Order: sequence, then C-alpha cells, then structure tokens
Amino acid sequence: MTAPRLNVLLVDDNDDDNFVHRRVVEQIGVNARVSVFQQAQQALDYLRTTDRDPVDIVFLDISMPRMTGFEFMEAFDQLPRALRVGVVVIFLSASMNPADVDRALKTANARGFLNKPLSRAKFNDVVNEYFDVATAS
Repeated sequence: MTAPRLNVLLVDDNDDDNFVHRRVVEQIGVNARVSVFQQAQQALDYLRTTDRDPVDIVFLDISMPRMTGFEFMEAFDQLPRALRVGVVVIFLSASMNPADVDRALKTANARGFLNKPLSRAKFNDVVNEYFDVATAS
C-alpha cells in the first residue's frame, strides 16, 4: 500500500531558499510532490485550477515583489471554500519584525509562522500536527 502523498507548495521569490526547502521536503521520508512558485500570483493561479491534486501545505514567504504573503492570503481567502479546505498555510519567512510575526499569526486561514530556513524538524512538526503521515527523522 502506498503512503498518502503530500502536495507541498513553496511560494518564495528566493531561488536559494526554494532549493534548500525543496531538498528538505524531498529527503524527509514522506511521499511528497513539491511545486515551487517564485511569484505569489502564480501560486494563486495554480490553486484556482481544478484539474490538480489537492494541495496539502503551502509554505509562504512574507516579503515578495508584486504580491506579499499577506496580499496572497487576502486573495486566498476569496477563493471558493472547496479550493481552500484542507490547505495548511504556514508563513515561512526570514522576517525578524515582531509586527510581521504577529500579523502572520493573526491572519485568517494561516496556521502558523516559521523562521527560515525550513528544517527537517520544522517540516516534521507541521506534518505531524496536521496530517496522518509518518516521516523519517
């Protein structure tokens, strides 16, 4: 029997962060598909499509050009409920600004805030909290 597959989106304009975070997810020992979007609008367009696998986790940067993570969340909240239900959005940011952290934690439909970089332990914590999927430590 195949383990459930997690569909993970990385939404970040930084190539280096995306490379590291993709490797963390792919090497953690879960059956995961990782999609990378350097622009928040691209991720929203993907979420609006209906002929795709359900999205499980979105790791979202706050500071991006054209559309910030907060603006992404405002647009995400406007998506039909069927496209949002079950999606765990976690802000993943290098911001050390307490106002950003506070705002992220108070954002509707966002489940949390993590400081970059994404580590095996942080990813395991998210998976263990929200999904019934075993990970290899």
